[in-house]
Parts: sequence; C-alpha cells; structure tokens
Amino acid sequence: MPIRLFILTAAGLWLQPTSAQAQTQRAMPSDTVTLEEAIGAYNERATRHNSMLAAYNEAQQHTQQAIAQLNAFFDFYNHRFQPRKTDAQLQQMLPPVATNLQRARGILATVAFEDETRQATVRELMAVVQRGEARLRNSQAFLARYLRTTPVQRPVLFTTRGGPYEMTR
Repeated sequence: MPIRLFILTAAGLWLQPTSAQAQTQRAMPSDTVTLEEAIGAYNERATRHNSMLAAYNEAQQHTQQAIAQLNAFFDFYNHRFQPRKTDAQLQQMLPPVATNLQRARGILATVAFEDETRQATVRELMAVVQRGEARLRNSQAFLARYLRTTPVQRPVLFTTRGGPYEMTR
C-alpha cells in the first residue's frame, strides 16, 4: 500500500503520491502547500502568539507590582509619612515604581496580537500604565516638595486641601 501525502490547495485537500519518482515527475502548482508546510506555518503562528501572551503577562506583572508599590506610597502619604522614615528611605520608595512602569511600557510596545480583542486588551493595559505614570509624576512632585521643605514645616504639606502642596491622586 503506497503512502499518501495530503496536500492543501486553494481548492481543498487532496492526496499526492509520496514516492520520490512521483515527486520529481510532477511539479507542484504554485498555489499548493504541503501538509508539513501548513503545519509549520500554523506552529509558527502559535509560537508567535504564545510569545506575545508571555510578554503581555510579564507586562501585566510589572504593572501590578508598580500599582502595589504606588498604593504603598499612597498609604504612607495618607498616614502623613508615619512611621517616620529618613529622607534617603523616602527617596527610595518611588524609583521601583518607575522601573516597573517603564518595563511594562517597553514590553507592551513589542506586543502585537493578530486579533482585535487581544489588541484591545493590550491597549487597556497600556492605559493603566499611563494612569500609573501620571500618578507617579504627582507623587514624585509631592515627594520632591516634601524633601525640599524643612522638617518643621513638613506637616503643613499634609493639611493644605486642594492647594499647590496637595498630592493629586
């Protein structure tokens, strides 16, 4: 019994003899694709898709870490920076947030799904990153102002409602 190879063409699926002689005798039309080629192309698309999913998940993890770190800063702010930390410790609170948001943004820039639903998901996560960056800038501005203020006057920065010293969130 001869072994047959399935060939996928524009017109449909058909069998082709696989003997070397039959292969060399018959030139394949330009619109035919062997099963191996079709499977290879499918596997390449699946591999690209899985790579995109892994990248998206990594970006999502960085975003979640940044949000958790930013929320920790907001909680500290809401408690009027109590318990006390040194200025050096305060300066170390926000850089990890910036790093995680930058990593997430950089990774998302490389993610390009083929289907619109997943593209919309990437855009939504990018919007979360952008909102996080805006909140980070406000936090950095407040912290810079706080650190420039003399220690005796710092408590006043927490009491001005709606004024220039209030951290916008």
